[in-house]
Amino acid sequence: MSNYYEIMEVGRSASADEIKKAFKRLAKKYHPDAHPNDPALANKFKEVNEAHHVLGDSIKRKAYDRQLNNDRIPPGMQAGSDDQRSAVNDLLNTFDKFDF
Repeated sequence: MSNYYEIMEVGRSASADEIKKAFKRLAKKYHPDAHPNDPALANKFKEVNEAHHVLGDSIKRKAYDRQLNNDRIPPGMQAGSDDQRSAVNDLLNTFDKFDF
């Protein structure tokens, strides 16, 4: 998964205004009209547009942040995984042995 924050050169706590300013700066820097013979910069411009499309929309940004956070969790420990449910069930079964 692409890291849109890195592409936009902003931190994860960037405000909507900071994202907008970064987009304007990067769009100007990588715009294909400014570099008609450089396909690498045209691709960078597309990445910047895609990143802004997500980070510039509060709902899409929240969904993206959730996905980004899930990608950092080790496999098998993400919410609702079988390993996680098994660990919780083992813990609960331990308490069944006691009389309260």
